[in-house]
Amino acid sequence: MSARTQDPITTMAAALGWLSPDCDRSTWVRIGMSIKAALGDAGFDIWDSWSQGADSYRQDDARAAWRSFRTDGKVQAGTLFHMALQAGWEPNGEAVPTLPPPTPKTDPEAERRALLERQRHAAQKAFTLWRQAPAVKQHPYLTAKLIKPHGVRLFRGALLVPLYDGPGRLINLQFIKEDGKKRYLAGGRKSGCYWWIGETVTDTLCMAEGYATAASIHEATGLRCYIAFDAGNLIHVGEAIRAQFPGARLVLCADHDADGIKYATRTAARIGAAIALPDLPGHDFNDMARADHGRA
Repeated sequence: MSARTQDPITTMAAALGWLSPDCDRSTWVRIGMSIKAALGDAGFDIWDSWSQGADSYRQDDARAAWRSFRTDGKVQAGTLFHMALQAGWEPNGEAVPTLPPPTPKTDPEAERRALLERQRHAAQKAFTLWRQAPAVKQHPYLTAKLIKPHGVRLFRGALLVPLYDGPGRLINLQFIKEDGKKRYLAGGRKSGCYWWIGETVTDTLCMAEGYATAASIHEATGLRCYIAFDAGNLIHVGEAIRAQFPGARLVLCADHDADGIKYATRTAARIGAAIALPDLPGHDFNDMARADHGRA
């Protein structure tokens, strides 16, 4: 029986899910070039969504890099598939598709519909995985970060952290491996999505970039802390939280780095929030908490 061939976008998104966005820039660029060579500009959304899982992600940088990619060089669609296969991806008996050359013209409305369909599919997968995943009591990442689980779950050895939108719908999942590497569901939306630690709505609400940072803040203060998942998402999450709690005091617990300060400053001005920074440059509040325990 011959292998069944999936459509190119679905196959590339599946392969991409096996690669960490926290890679060196050269690898990041090669992956983007491979996707663009295969799909043209229609491939930007899946590459950008995957790239958002990196701690260093900046959307303006991603867009500029994408515009610079050439599609007539040595890097082609097979580059991504080769890298994913080396990382453990298995096409599940399906043939890697023969990809057509990119079309020079794209239909923006068709691209928008395709993006929404990929996000819908990712949200359905997130719901299924989250419902079936067991709760976590112990995990190497929790031990390394000196934090409690706070409701995260487990899937194939990775922690699952949920991402919800403003109306409270599960939209995506973050996977955190034992070594701290993070990724999201391929095609899933992250912009404007968040999670929180702390069941009680407190008069002061905190916001942080990452799960471990938010956990440390909540454990130290007892305050509810929202997770934006990256600095660039702070403003979108901040607007959503401000709309839900117009009278609350909001504190942005930023990472002490260039992006953390930049986006926290913009967000604070937009939503009327205070900013808290760790004492040492290059640190976040989880680093501070571990330093207090002699483990940073």
